[in-house]
Amino acid sequence: MSSSHVNHRTHPYSRAFSILVGLSLPSLVFGRVVFATIIVSALVCLVVSPLWRLGWQTLLIKTRSFIGILILLVLVSWSISAVGSDFPIRALEASSRTGLFIAIAVLVYAALAQDHSLSMLCLKSFILTAFCASGIALLASSFWPEIYWFMRLKGWQSTPLETEFKGYSSLIVLISPVLFIGIMRLNMLWKTASIAGISMLFSVMLLSVNRSAIAGLLSMAMIFSFTQFFRPKYQRKAIVIFTGFVIILMSLMFWLRYARSYTLENKKKLLDLDWTFPIWLIDFQRQTIWKFTISIWEKAPWLGIGPNTINFLPGADTPLPGDDSLRLIPAHPHNWVVEVLAETGALGFCAVLLAIVVLGFQWIRRYADNGDLAILSLMLISGGYWSSGLFNFSYWSAWWQLSFFISLAVAFTFAQDRKL
Repeated sequence: MSSSHVNHRTHPYSRAFSILVGLSLPSLVFGRVVFATIIVSALVCLVVSPLWRLGWQTLLIKTRSFIGILILLVLVSWSISAVGSDFPIRALEASSRTGLFIAIAVLVYAALAQDHSLSMLCLKSFILTAFCASGIALLASSFWPEIYWFMRLKGWQSTPLETEFKGYSSLIVLISPVLFIGIMRLNMLWKTASIAGISMLFSVMLLSVNRSAIAGLLSMAMIFSFTQFFRPKYQRKAIVIFTGFVIILMSLMFWLRYARSYTLENKKKLLDLDWTFPIWLIDFQRQTIWKFTISIWEKAPWLGIGPNTINFLPGADTPLPGDDSLRLIPAHPHNWVVEVLAETGALGFCAVLLAIVVLGFQWIRRYADNGDLAILSLMLISGGYWSSGLFNFSYWSAWWQLSFFISLAVAFTFAQDRKL
């Protein structure tokens, strides 16, 4: 065993870095400031540890890889859009921040991948924190809302919670695939903690009525079912799994149509209008916002109006027809496709779509070759993120974007073949 290998494993800053990365995502239950503080602390530990040099060298190498060049093309196209924006500083900040987050994720991956003991330490820290955080969220959502208000420094009050944990419950699409690795790789104690963490987070999601997270989970179930067809020995099982998925999906659709149509009976005028999607499936507010966003894209179809600037355009603060409590652009369009399309144009959107498709095909091929469960986790994370992003946060939301990249980095350290 080389001395450098021992240094990576035993150096206190290396171990602290691994533990802090594991703490980061689940810590969002305590708020985004806590999450940011932990990430910054992890990076400080990385810089002063023996892992930094290897991490930096890996980052430079990856920028010259095929997928690295694709990502650079995406960032360049977004930057060109930003320069031509009416709000160039804000737009450049958004596109540059995405590049920074990707670089951070590559550094995290490269550092953890140097030693298996570090990646295992990170995974155990992740599992333990997810178990505790989801338990706290479940208790606060169901029995003791005082826990939430106390954590947010608002005293010990019994005001019931409504959507306060909706953001945290959205992380189920990023956290559960990493916990899945723990279920498959660790002993019974850690398996149990991982299963309990997923179960509690799923309960928080239901209590928060987080439909975007449900959409993400359905996408993950579809991806899991579909990818099994690429594994010859699992093809018979894949038919059963895919059939089960279809039954669950159809049952959910029938239930949703019945439940939401019942609540919309007092909005006959809305039901009678010509919507792109039935409003029992996708609410009229989102469809109205998306339609307005598409109209903005049509005015700047190639380069868009600049990243993260759509809510500053004239007319964006106009009250939404049918719901005066909302604006035509309430901070963002609640759909990453129309948001990226309008703000970065067809060139920027096609660039990011190409990167997603290329990575997806690479992962499918690698999973078909060796059945690597870590690669399957990467596909689940990506599918859940992009699918739930069709209905929830702004694509440029810093905490959501960085959470995605960090979850990919952690999962990728367990891949058998770590080539990007």
